[in-house]
Amino acid sequence: MNEKFDEFEKIAKPVSDFIRKKYDMHTTVIITDSFAKIVRDDIGMPINK
Repeated sequence: MNEKFDEFEKIAKPVSDFIRKKYDMHTTVIITDSFAKIVRDDIGMPINK
């Protein structure tokens, strides 16, 4: 793998572990350069036309 991927994996793994421990599969973490948030979907479905 390349260096960027390896560095990203080191950062993402603890976040993924945290989600598994404290939340569930309906949880997403969004991280930008100035903010981090945990988002949870309670219900959702695709709408077919």
